[in-house]
Amino acid sequence: MSQLALFEGSHLPRTAAREALSRGELSEAREHLARQADAAEEAADAVRLERIASALRATSGDPVETLHTAFASAFATGEPRGFLSADEWFRLYAQRMAHALDAEPARRFRGWLGAHFAFAAAEGEAALRAAERIVEGVPPGPAWIEAARVEFALGQAASARAWLHAACLDSPIELAAEPPALERCGVPALDAAPPLLPLPAPVEDLFEAVRALDLDDLSGRRTRWVAVVGEIDRVLAPVDPVDAEPDERPGPEGDGDAARAFLAALRAARRSRERDGTRGPDRCSDRELRARRRMQRLAPALLERYLRGLGGSLL
Repeated sequence: MSQLALFEGSHLPRTAAREALSRGELSEAREHLARQADAAEEAADAVRLERIASALRATSGDPVETLHTAFASAFATGEPRGFLSADEWFRLYAQRMAHALDAEPARRFRGWLGAHFAFAAAEGEAALRAAERIVEGVPPGPAWIEAARVEFALGQAASARAWLHAACLDSPIELAAEPPALERCGVPALDAAPPLLPLPAPVEDLFEAVRALDLDDLSGRRTRWVAVVGEIDRVLAPVDPVDAEPDERPGPEGDGDAARAFLAALRAARRSRERDGTRGPDRCSDRELRARRRMQRLAPALLERYLRGLGGSLL
């Protein structure tokens, strides 16, 4: 047997199997490993892959529970270890779980989030792509916050600030800064979850500030006011901050619109300072004074915060 044949016999099937697993192709990976059926490690992993594939074919119902069951059934106590590392099995599990959750976008943030897994695997570009797909394909809300966690961790603070601003302002439900608990399947090798990524402290502080300000009476959702405080503190940044002058666009201020009305007045006040020249917090032009009066009608505590924070800067 030639040296090349020996090399192919002992290495190429493993390499090909790993490459197939990186694409989530269970059957293809198993076929490559079957070429090494006389090797205990490869044979053990081939059996695991077949168990997973069989369970996925046979099980119906909740796709998340199906995957938990499939992967749990593949790891029986006392079996040979296999040549695939726990990290490789975990990444395969992550890919499958993210795919299963695609059918239920609202659950994506609560369970195994693809962007988190790519980040845990040190695949920065893949994590960014996953985060962008979430923002493009899911309405603003909890999943956007999870995508922003990955963006912040990868140094993409500008887009993360914009996504968080939009999520807080437009989410139909309350949002929270705390990361969600990841679902578990009971198999240690698969439950080695990626690190739960915290939001930057200045962002978490926004949620605390809104709770402390007790703005519930102004809006049906406190989260909307997180976007407002974020703009006041220059921690969150809107994608397009251009608004009409508040006097030109009074609009309704009740039923959840007070936060948007306050933002329009805040932006008008800042534009007035740019046009009319910067002055002290206690002195302003007539144009800015009108904006400040509207801010005071909507949320006096936030007007005070604006006046204290003149001259702040973004993260």
